[in-house]
Amino acid sequence: MSAPLPSPPRRSVGALLTRRTGFAILVISLTVPWLTLAWLVRNERTVSSPASRPAVAPTAPAVPPEQQDGREGNVHVTSGRWGRLESTRVVIEPPDEAIAFEVAVYDYTSWFFPGYTEATLDELFVRADLSPTETAYFRDASHWVIEPTLIRLDVSKAIIVGLRPATRRLLYAALAVFPENLAQHSPASFRADSSEAWFAASGLTAHTLSVVRPLLYRRGDSLLFSDFLLILSDIKTPEQRELLARTLGRSQSQMVKLRLRPETDIDAVVAYWSTLQHRRNFEPMLRSLLRQSPDATVDILHLLPPTARSLLYTYAPPPESENELQRDCHWTSLNFNLHEFDERYRDVALSFQAYRTEYATVTTEPALGDIYLFVTVDNMVVHSCVHLAGDLVFTKNGSWEGSPWVIMLLSDVMALYPADNPLTLRRIRRRI
Repeated sequence: MSAPLPSPPRRSVGALLTRRTGFAILVISLTVPWLTLAWLVRNERTVSSPASRPAVAPTAPAVPPEQQDGREGNVHVTSGRWGRLESTRVVIEPPDEAIAFEVAVYDYTSWFFPGYTEATLDELFVRADLSPTETAYFRDASHWVIEPTLIRLDVSKAIIVGLRPATRRLLYAALAVFPENLAQHSPASFRADSSEAWFAASGLTAHTLSVVRPLLYRRGDSLLFSDFLLILSDIKTPEQRELLARTLGRSQSQMVKLRLRPETDIDAVVAYWSTLQHRRNFEPMLRSLLRQSPDATVDILHLLPPTARSLLYTYAPPPESENELQRDCHWTSLNFNLHEFDERYRDVALSFQAYRTEYATVTTEPALGDIYLFVTVDNMVVHSCVHLAGDLVFTKNGSWEGSPWVIMLLSDVMALYPADNPLTLRRIRRRI
């Protein structure tokens, strides 16, 4: 495994600050990982080589014949050995302590292109179909800083604001590959067909929306936003700035209930949700509910292992210091079935070591606790989440404390990741 390149100093950042530390966390990072990590695979049982994988975006696993998935009105239903699960999508907003920020006027920002030459960067600009004004600006050598390992381009606010959506999408997709460009690498993101869905009931004024909407861009089924601090001084009031931060930080989750009916196979349900541990003590509760009512429900929260149960729908506290390692998706996946949290997995290197040495790839029917890895053709793992049942997964989309632990449809999680970069969905299971 190779570590990410360090982020060089920059003069302008797209950042949110926590109140307790004042530490810049570049752009709201609710829906994408806090950084992309290289997993140089040496164990064929864990991840296959890039040549053996198709260069396509991940697709959801095939649905087993005994599983039934569908919708009944606004309710998503999945049925199988785990019982009948009914879920509805809800939107969660971050807590106050996660959305504090400082307001400053930024008239430009810096873009970083590691490994680029002047010729390859010029090729990118040609593909971006720049306007004559943008072409002249980007080719002006006074805006370039050429270093041994990268090219830095200082870009004015006027140029950034004026980019056409297609141009912004292409340029930001190129920037997103590199952790140095955290504004594009970890943008605010929301799965929606239109900005109206993202900003619904937000309280944002027409003026605020007129500032933000031209800067939105799309990847796959998600809308993204990368220029928070660049435009923050254009938002007129503190109230509107806070509402904007809270809205951009919205996260989607599924509220899931187990439906109990006379035909429910309680033994099968208990066996499924006890897969990773001794027979759970929720069996008496399920049988009691069924005796009291022929049509009862119980929150899936009560079926989860202890650590996951304590995390679901909650937020992590702000870090104590700038150097404190956060609880990201990998910490979440590896702690899912533990009785006590193992804080070693805040260290990404240890998380990846655990994936390599303690887990193996599986292609059989998914089981409770399996881990999905989102892997690029270069063996970069960009996210992990935990299989629950059917097409439901347990996930934390980012390390920022404004990113909650939630249940999502696997297809919704996949929609949060750039379709421009081919990904493979790899499922691994702890070795016995």
